[in-house]
Amino acid sequence: MIEIKNKYTGAVLYTHNGNTLSRANLRGADLPRADLRGVDLGGANLCGANLSRANLRDADLRGVDLRGVDLRGVDLRDADLRGADLSRADLRGAGLSRADLRGANLCGADLYGADLYGADLFGQKIQKTPIQINNLTWDILITEHHMKIGCQVHTHQEWEDFTGDEISNMEDGAVEFAEKWRSILLMMCREHAKGVEQ
Repeated sequence: MIEIKNKYTGAVLYTHNGNTLSRANLRGADLPRADLRGVDLGGANLCGANLSRANLRDADLRGVDLRGVDLRGVDLRDADLRGADLSRADLRGAGLSRADLRGANLCGADLYGADLYGADLFGQKIQKTPIQINNLTWDILITEHHMKIGCQVHTHQEWEDFTGDEISNMEDGAVEFAEKWRSILLMMCREHAKGVEQ
């Protein structure tokens, strides 16, 4: 049996009959401030759960369903999030330094104020805090090497080289968006990449 406890008070938040949380169904679980350091949650369903300010440092979250999860202020340092579905997750102020986010779905995730230093994102180690722009047609995330517009992630050079036809095949309204914002966003990409090893 596994008990998930509040990291401050020690109160039991959740009891699981089994010896691992891997593939557990914790959908909608209310686990704020839970102490889950180093826990194997690989393949678990945490869709819609509240894990705000939880400690998930060094946890195995490979392939976990974290869609729409409240992860505000959560400690995810050194966590393995490869292939995790973080779409629409609230990661504001989360500690993601040195986390492995390769293949993670960050579509619609809010990373405002998140610490991504040293995280593996889009196959590159983050050396600078990414630029995040919200409230346009699609949310933007710019790292030293990549730019994510909505769910489309490509290198700065690929965004520079895309033809109008290639952009129009991405999404309805993408050409109009590119005409309005492309040059500004690419300038931001170039500035953000300055002084970084390529």
